[in-house]
This record gives sequence, C-alpha cells and structure tokens, in this order.
Amino acid sequence: MLIDKDAYYIDIEAVYPMNTAATQQVANALFLSRTGNSASRIDVAGDGHFIHIKSDSVKGNLSFFGERRLSGGHYGSTNGGIVFDGLSKNYEKTINKKKRKLEIKFTTNQKDEISETYEIKIEIFPNNNVNVNIASTFKSFINYTGTLRDDNISL
Repeated sequence: MLIDKDAYYIDIEAVYPMNTAATQQVANALFLSRTGNSASRIDVAGDGHFIHIKSDSVKGNLSFFGERRLSGGHYGSTNGGIVFDGLSKNYEKTINKKKRKLEIKFTTNQKDEISETYEIKIEIFPNNNVNVNIASTFKSFINYTGTLRDDNISL
C-alpha cells in the first residue's frame, strides 16, 4: 500500500502558476510559439523536475513561474526555481478514504536560503497521478502535476 512506503519519487510533468493579470499578459506573449503552453499551464515533462521523499529527507528541483516578493534573502539569486534538499519538518502522511488518495504534508526550506520556507502538500492517487501544492514565504502559490515513479532512486 502507498501509505506503508517510506520513499516516494515524483516526476513533475506540468506547472500551474498562480498569475496576476500583469504576469499573465507577459507569459502569454512569450508562449505564442504554439508550444501548447499558456500562462496557466506549462508543460515541463522530460525537463528533470522532481520531488523525492525518503523517510524524513526531502529533495526537490522544480521550475518556478510566478512572482517573487522581495525578501531578506539572496535578491538576484541565480536559482529562480524551488530547490530543497534536507530534512522535512511537520511531516504528516494520511489516507483520505473518501477521496481515495494519500496526502503528504511537510515544511522545508529553499536550499542555501533558509529564510524561504515552503509548505508542501502532495496528493497521490491510486493511478499514480500526483498533485503538488506549494505555498512559499516569498514566491507566489504554485501547483504541479506529475507521476509517482519507482522509489529505488537514491536521495
């Protein structure tokens, strides 16, 4: 059963940014190249974005599309994505029997920038489809979808 596992590897396939009117206009202008992408859905399948959970360790590398609010962290940092690698905090794993899904929640920090915190909620369905919701201290809210893969990948 999914709840009995202690390791999960999620291959991220699409990003659903929360856009304001201003960012949506800019993003739609950039996506006019008939890629199938829009400001509200960006295909990142095959780009290597992932989340890996193993016991109390979490690692992730996700693209970010949205707005970043000014922070006390590294303004102008070269890493504009959501990157984390370390221990999780407030880790919870439950089965939602009514909606037939596994829910995993935890908190972690941006790699090399501890002032940026992410609250991450992962929903894993029986067909191995995954929804990921991330609320950040300094970045706008963002959603991802992907697929649960074999967890025999080292963290």
